[in-house]
Amino acid sequence: MSQSVDDLVVSTIINLSVQKQHKKRNKLLFSFENNERSRSINADILCKFKFDITTAIQAQPNTMASFGSEFRDPIDLEPLLSLHPNWIALKEILLNGATFPLRPISKEDRSLDLTFHFERGKHKSAHNFQDTLKKIIDDDIS
Repeated sequence: MSQSVDDLVVSTIINLSVQKQHKKRNKLLFSFENNERSRSINADILCKFKFDITTAIQAQPNTMASFGSEFRDPIDLEPLLSLHPNWIALKEILLNGATFPLRPISKEDRSLDLTFHFERGKHKSAHNFQDTLKKIIDDDIS
């Protein structure tokens, strides 16, 4: 790296570390509680978006559900990461979420899979440590 690039990197890191993120978040439509009321609210919201989670998330800009919301804004990161060979792909993920190409599953295979898992049941630890599992799930939701 040349000295000017080093200076740019150091300057950008310092600026990122001292910047305060005072960006006020919009109100989230989804409810993040582990109870029947939240499940009902979230099901109603998804129904309004024809069960398209991407559309539902995109309809809630600048919320904690927004793609990349757990990271700094790509505009802030660009001076530091723009020279990285994967920056364009990373920026796209931060702005629009990641996609994972999956093969479609037939109705027959989906039915067999659901039947298998229903018959198999929960893992023994889920039965033996229900209180611990509930606490872990509640912590994740929070």
